[in-house]
This record gives sequence, C-alpha cells and structure tokens, in this order.
Amino acid sequence: MISGKTTLPEGFIIKGEGIGDVVQFTSLPENYYRATGRKLVDCGNCWAFDYNPYVLRNVEDLSKVYHMWNYFCPEKMDHDPLPHVRGSVYMTNAEIHLAVTGHRSPHLIRPKLYKFENSFKRDKILFHPFGKSHGALPKEVIDHVIKKYKGQLTHLAVPSDPHFMDMPRIEPDSYWSLACVISQHKMLIGVDSGPAWVAACYPDVIVKKIRVGFQDEKIAPKDWVPLSEKNPHAIWDDRTLFKMYWCGEDDLGFMESYRKI
Repeated sequence: MISGKTTLPEGFIIKGEGIGDVVQFTSLPENYYRATGRKLVDCGNCWAFDYNPYVLRNVEDLSKVYHMWNYFCPEKMDHDPLPHVRGSVYMTNAEIHLAVTGHRSPHLIRPKLYKFENSFKRDKILFHPFGKSHGALPKEVIDHVIKKYKGQLTHLAVPSDPHFMDMPRIEPDSYWSLACVISQHKMLIGVDSGPAWVAACYPDVIVKKIRVGFQDEKIAPKDWVPLSEKNPHAIWDDRTLFKMYWCGEDDLGFMESYRKI
C-alpha cells in the first residue's frame, strides 16, 4: 500500500514466434518476484508460463508493461536499448532479462518450465539435426554424431524431417509433449533451436548445441564474445546452459569443433 492506494502490478509481453524465443524468458517472473515480492502479469498468456507460479493472468490495470522482445531485436535497439549491467559482458541470459525490469542479481540463472521436473529416467540421447530457424546440420556432423552414439540416439523430429534408418523417431505433437520427452533424456544434441532451450530448463539434461550459422571464420570471428552487450546476436550464447560447437574441424573462439561433440 502506498498513500492508501494499491500499487498496480507490472506486466510483460513476449512476441517471439519460436519456441526458444519465449522459453528463454521463463526465468524472469521468479527472479522479479525474488527481487520485489510481487508477481508479474503475463499479458500474452504465453504457453511457456502455463505452470509458472510467479505470474498472474487476465489483469487489465497495470502500472507498466515490459515488451521483452524489443530489447532483443537489433532493429529496435535505438528505441529500447539493452540495459547496461557491468560494462561489456553479461554473466547469463537471465541477468539481461531481469535487468530490463531494473533489478539485478538473478537467483535463477536458467529457463524453467515448472513441469516434468521429477523425471529420473534420463537414459537415452535425443538427436535434433533439423531446425526451423537455422536449418539442418551438415552431413559430416550428422554422420559423426550417429557413428559416435550409435544405438543410443532417438531422432527428435517433425513429420517433414528426413528419416534415419535404424534410428527410433519421436514426433511430439505439442509444446508440452515436447517438454515431457526432453525431460526424460540425459542429453540433447542438435542445432540452435527451440528444443535446445527447452532442454536447458532441466539442469540434469546435457545440451550439446551446434551453431550451424557459423560455417566459416568470416561469419564466426575468433573474437566473437558470448553475452556481449555490444553484439545483440551474441546475447543468447549462454555457456551456463549449453556446451557449444561449430561445424569446423578445429576449435574457434568460444566454440569447440563438432568432432568433440
């Protein structure tokens, strides 16, 4: 209560289209609550917050709405710049999200779906070689993974993906069935795509992510700095969440060669 009036809650909205676009923000409500004692309003009723105990929904009167995606779109940076936290490099992706609301020091540094967290099976490896945003893994990378992990892999796919002979295949039919499947595996190997971000929600699931877009040193310079505030394309390179590789024969900068997957 302030001067006899109830303080209106703050809200957030996410307009990203992909799975990873929204899952990456799921640490925000809990971190905001830990910093303020108040819950945020999920203005867009996004599926990734269906089980999040730190959000409110269907609240109309708000003091402020954070348009989270604006902070991550290079074309909007001049209008809604990323917050400056410590200088030039952020500690985690979660730190950036919390800083947008004016707070520091997140208590939760990975995304979290608050569902399927008690799965202890985790005895197989998911292979996700065909992505929506960045395309498919090169053939030599696919061949390397199949050879190394033969007999342990399950192909995580959509109906239009090519089939692998002698490899089990699973095609989740919803966001939550995807999360359920991923939570039951010990590792996910694949492209930089939504399933990798879902896997990051489960600390016991190892995520080996291959950055397909980095095909040569001109695209992936050796001085590329993960989580740099100077490079909006690097603010998803959170090494607390992923082991990261590229498609080259030798290590490059912060990424290892695909041969070390």
